[in-house]
Amino acid sequence: MPTGSVTPGPLLGGGPGEPLVVPLDAESIHSLISDFKRVLSRIELVEEVGDGYVVLRVPRRFGILRLGSRPMRLDMHVYRLENALVVLLGRGADSLVLVVSIADVGEGVHIVVSGGGSGRLSPAAGSLVRGVREAIAGVVEEAWPTVSLSGADDELAAAGVQDAALVFYDSFTPVKNVLVEAAYRVIAALGPGEYLAEIQGMLHEYYYLARLVIRGRSVTGVYAEMDGHSVRGEDALKTAWKPPSHRVRLLAWALGGQRHRVRVNAPQPVYEEGRHAVYRLWPGGRPEYGGLTVSTYIVGDGYEYAVVDPAGPAEWSQAVRGLVGDMEQLRLIVAGDASASTYPLLRELYAASPAQVLAPPYAWAQLAGLLDQPDRVSAAPLTGGRVRLGRSELHVIPASCCGGMLSLYDQASRTLFTGPVLGFLLPPGLPYAGDPVLRRALRAYLRSTLTPQALGRWLKTVQGLEVERLAPRYGPLVEGVERVKSLLGEAAELVAEGEAE
Repeated sequence: MPTGSVTPGPLLGGGPGEPLVVPLDAESIHSLISDFKRVLSRIELVEEVGDGYVVLRVPRRFGILRLGSRPMRLDMHVYRLENALVVLLGRGADSLVLVVSIADVGEGVHIVVSGGGSGRLSPAAGSLVRGVREAIAGVVEEAWPTVSLSGADDELAAAGVQDAALVFYDSFTPVKNVLVEAAYRVIAALGPGEYLAEIQGMLHEYYYLARLVIRGRSVTGVYAEMDGHSVRGEDALKTAWKPPSHRVRLLAWALGGQRHRVRVNAPQPVYEEGRHAVYRLWPGGRPEYGGLTVSTYIVGDGYEYAVVDPAGPAEWSQAVRGLVGDMEQLRLIVAGDASASTYPLLRELYAASPAQVLAPPYAWAQLAGLLDQPDRVSAAPLTGGRVRLGRSELHVIPASCCGGMLSLYDQASRTLFTGPVLGFLLPPGLPYAGDPVLRRALRAYLRSTLTPQALGRWLKTVQGLEVERLAPRYGPLVEGVERVKSLLGEAAELVAEGEAE
């Protein structure tokens, strides 16, 4: 792949009558052809395309005689479905339907164009189907990046991201060349621009990392680390195009201080040690000031994952997929209380994976009635228990006498996921943490979640564990053994004050 070259195109097979096979995801294909007027304008039969209409040249016939062609202005309606685009063209008794099927098969997308017509549009249907297929192939080919390396951008790729906005986060299965396909996905999703993309391998046994500088529609810098050594430029293009893992993670940042309309939430590592890791998803801000910031946590051990407190919006499912890779590896979703039944994220993850849902008994009844496979929802025992994840164990801790809440303790990372308990408590060390008005507010918050007796039992249980961080659903992450002990002690004092009133 020499510098300055146009790399081999994206289409893999796809002769007449066969699907177009493209190394992209379905959403990127939708982005490329979302302006269907642009697709139609590339077709020879189409004379004019406007908002809601198209002028199509159709055959003129008299019996079996063909008498040339004539233009017809047709109303046009385009509908996007999950796995297809449907285009309706018509005027009176004359109509034509086009269906562009977009099937993500895991290793690229298969695109199939079909259709048919009635009345005077019937003779034009076959030609229009072929024209749309060729036009989509042209749009796909045009978005394929070129390679034009520069030494400065090779060095920029080696240095990595400094201070830039994350604008893309996903995972994918490479088909031919992971480097060019990664650039292709970023450009297809975000449009031409200046980006630093990072490709991360997903095997614990073999380390792989590559970075690309993208300018416009060209890859201008490449750097890679693998097999204990690093390469850049032409050497990286020749040796790093095939990662050792089946899937890779892909991140991209906007370069040059450019402002970008896209902002994404990527899971932030909380703990990473060998095959075990904990990540946090949250909307950002100043976590040290507490409050009701919503957080969702992801625990991974080997190639199995659990999502704890999926309290975020539905679009966070993209970040979970980017981290997990294959959603078949999402094994467990833990709901801390009955409010989980209102979470859009829980429903998205439940639909996209085979994960079991673990909930307190009171929440189990609601979730089992709302989700379409109630046998995948189980109630946590009132006495607690343990759940295996990979080679590790997660400890289930009941948080109320009536089975309404639960917490989760990850022994491998010494992290306590408190659920709704302790969410509003401030981390120790803030100058106003001892304010009497705030203290009354904190006491009222604790009493609104659990009775003093139930909270006292919960505190007695968790204070007997080796906890290095508290990960609440609402509020800041608290890290450090002494800070955790201080906060739990503060909670115990507030409980005692509540019982004394």
